[in-house]
Amino acid sequence: MKVRELWQRLLSNRFARSLLLFFSVYTFLLSIRLMGEGFELLGEGFSESLLGTISDPVSGFFIGILVTSIV
Repeated sequence: MKVRELWQRLLSNRFARSLLLFFSVYTFLLSIRLMGEGFELLGEGFSESLLGTISDPVSGFFIGILVTSIV
């Protein structure tokens, strides 16, 4: 059986789709939690010093975009 046929057969099953949806949401929430724990490990002082050095809102916006793209 080809892989494409296998995926079509698997996704036609309602239980399999529900399980895939649950697994996807679980993985997404787990990744959000891991990112939060990573920021906690950096320390509160790091985030305060990073935000404290930014006085211009536009530069703060671009630094926020940069940090988001890195994470």
